Order: sequence, then C-alpha cells, then structure tokens
Amino acid sequence: MPRQVEFDVALTTTQFSPFQLRPRILLELMSEGFARSMVTHIVPFRELLIEHRTAVVVQLASIDYRAPDLRFDEAEWLTTRASLRTSPTGDRLCMNIHFHAGSREVAQGALILRVVRLADADSFAARPGVLPEEVRARFTDEDVHNQDLRQALQDTAADMPTGTPDLLREWRTLLCRSHCEVADQWSFIEMIELATQARERLSDDAAGGSSTRQLVMVAPLRALRALFRRPMFVLDECAIVTSVHTRGNGAGVTCRHEVGQPGHIGTHLTVWEQLGEPTH
Repeated sequence: MPRQVEFDVALTTTQFSPFQLRPRILLELMSEGFARSMVTHIVPFRELLIEHRTAVVVQLASIDYRAPDLRFDEAEWLTTRASLRTSPTGDRLCMNIHFHAGSREVAQGALILRVVRLADADSFAARPGVLPEEVRARFTDEDVHNQDLRQALQDTAADMPTGTPDLLREWRTLLCRSHCEVADQWSFIEMIELATQARERLSDDAAGGSSTRQLVMVAPLRALRALFRRPMFVLDECAIVTSVHTRGNGAGVTCRHEVGQPGHIGTHLTVWEQLGEPTH
C-alpha cells in the first residue's frame, strides 16, 4: 500500500455551494495533498523545483462526488487522505485523494502529473523529462504505480461526450495573474473554475430550453474530468466553447468545455462535467 498523508481542514460557508462542496475547494486540497506528500515522504516541492530543476504539470484531474452530498450544516471538519505514486520510469506521478467528514466519504479525486525538467537556470521554461534518480529513489516499491498512466489519459479522452449538443455557447476572457501560478502559466485549479463559470453562464442563454438552462444551475456535480494538453499563459485570450448534452432519461446533463485561443488550431484543455439530481 502506498504511503499516505492525512490532514484536516475546518469547514466554512465559502467552501460550499447550496448543494455541495465546491469543486475548486477539492482541487485546492488535492494540490495541498501533493505538496504535503512531497515534503513528508520525498523532497519539498521547493527543493524539487529549485535544486533539482524538476517540476510537474497536471495532465488529468478528476473528481467523483458521493451521494448524498455533504452540505455546510452537516460537518465541522473535512479530512483529506492522499497517496502519491510514481510510474516505473519516473516520467509521471499519480495521486489518489479521499475526502471524508467523519466516517462519511464525501468525494474522491485523482491527478496524473507529467514530470518536466527546467530548460535553463534563468526561467521556468520546461520540457518533458523524468525524476532525477536521487528523487526517484525516495519512492518505496509500494509507491510505484505499475499500470500505464498514458492509457488512463486515453480512456478519459474517449469517455468525453460527443454528438450534437442541445446547447452550444462560446465565452471569451483574458487570463489574468489570478488564473495563473508562479511561472505565469495557467493554474489547473483556476482553469477548471473558469469551465464551471462557463456552464453557469448558460443559465441566461435564450437559445437553450428552459429545462436545460435550469439544470445547469440547480443540478449538483456528480463527476468532473479535466484533460490538459498545452499550457496557456498570463494575458492570453481564452475562448471556452461549452456544449450541453442531455442524458436520455432526462435526469441530468453533461457539459463539455473546450478551452483554447481564438484563431489557434487545437484545444488546450477539455473539461467534462456530469450533473445529476439533488441528493437531499
């Protein structure tokens, strides 16, 4: 069994929507779980970056909520348990995260991270690489993930909804430093947050049916997947194309968000949200 870190956070109203814990809160805790795993078992993230000239970028982020959804008035503390593993070659890391309120499981999350090596001493420019041998040696045998993480990326891409959407809309915004991290490159947390905002903006779209417009606001999130392909940077113009696909039984919708730059070919990020009926 891979080594774990565990930590508690006190819950506040800002961490919740009317229906559940906000996804960005879980993403922030996933990021903290990574940093805690590194500093506790491997090397501090600062040391990995500055001394070993090595970093990681998120390729896949996922969240799965457990019903019934936790609401603010139901718990005082949230416990996060995270385990970090490396691929056999050290080219990727993966992390599994479990969120509990007491004995109750609230959600599960996962990250797949690509290892990159900093290209020079004066910037954070990077290229794909592997963990330095002295860092990889600090992972135990049980911390090695022997399944092909590239297959998980391919499976996620294949599972994302396709076909003619019930509603399609584009929204543009400028990436500001509040959307980015230390290298002025997008933050995976903030980019997923932009996708959820794009979904809620559909609520005032007159082109969509009233039931679809209502669902994008009142249906809680059941699952989320985000597949990161190419980074964007501060002051890049960002176009988010959101398509809504109604599920056959009418119980909910899935939303697919394609994020890229206007006039550029290819998608930088795809986010998929599965919405469902309220669980209370």
